Amino acid sequence: MFYQELNFFKEDPLAGDYDGQLLHDVSMLSEEQPTSVITILKRISTYLSQLDKSKLDSNLVEYVEKILVLARN
Repeated sequence: MFYQELNFFKEDPLAGDYDGQLLHDVSMLSEEQPTSVITILKRISTYLSQLDKSKLDSNLVEYVEKILVLARN
C-alpha cells in the first residue's frame, strides 16, 4: 500500500479525491508505526521537503509539517 503512495507523492503530492487527501491521511499516522512505515515516511519527506509551501493552503502546510516531524522520529 505505502509503496504505491510513495509514487503518488513523487508525481503528485496533492493526490486524492480532494487536494491533499493523501497528505491528510498520511499525516494521521502516529509515531508508534512499525519501522518499515517510518522508513517510507522518511522517503516521502524527501519529496515533501522540496515542495513550494507558499503555494499550499495552511491545512496542507500543516499536514506536510506533521509528516516531516514523523519522519524525523
